[in-house]
Amino acid sequence: MTPSDSSTSSDTHPYIPQYPQYPFASGFPYSPQHSAKICLRSALTISRMFEALPYPQPLSEGGSQAQHQAGGQPLPRTMPSFACCLMQSSYAMFMIFYKARVAKQLSPDVESELVSNSTEQLVEELRRGLERIIAAVSNYSFAFEALDGMRDEIQGAYQTAFPTASV
Repeated sequence: MTPSDSSTSSDTHPYIPQYPQYPFASGFPYSPQHSAKICLRSALTISRMFEALPYPQPLSEGGSQAQHQAGGQPLPRTMPSFACCLMQSSYAMFMIFYKARVAKQLSPDVESELVSNSTEQLVEELRRGLERIIAAVSNYSFAFEALDGMRDEIQGAYQTAFPTASV
C-alpha cells in the first residue's frame, strides 16, 4: 500500500472511516492523490522561492546602497501580503507530513521497509521546506511585528511534528 492508498482504501483497513461521496465531488478533475501531489510540489516550490528572493538594496541619503542588514538581521525581502502563501504552504506541508506518517504506521510489515525509505525522504524534504518557511516568516516579523503570531504558530506546529529538530 502506498501513502496515497492509505487514505482512500477502507478494504485493507476497516477501521478507517469511509466518507460519503458528495455529488459535487464527482465533477472534480483530480483525485485526492493527484491533488496531494500538486499541493506538495506547490508548497515546496513556495518554500524554495522565499529563500531565493533578493534582499532589498535601499539607497542611503547620499545616494549609495545602504547595507541590507539592520541590527544584525537581514532586511525583509518582500511585502507581508506574501504571508498568505507562506501560511498555505506550511499548512499543506504539515498535512502531507501527517498523512505520510499515518500511511507509514498502517503499512503492512512486508512493504514497511519500502514505504519507510520513501516516507523518510519525503519527511526530510518537508522538514527542510518548513524550516525555509520559518526562516522567511521570522525575517518578515523583524519589520512587521504583526507576523509574530504566524511565526509562533508555524514554529509550534514544527516543534510538535519534529520534536528533536531545532529551527
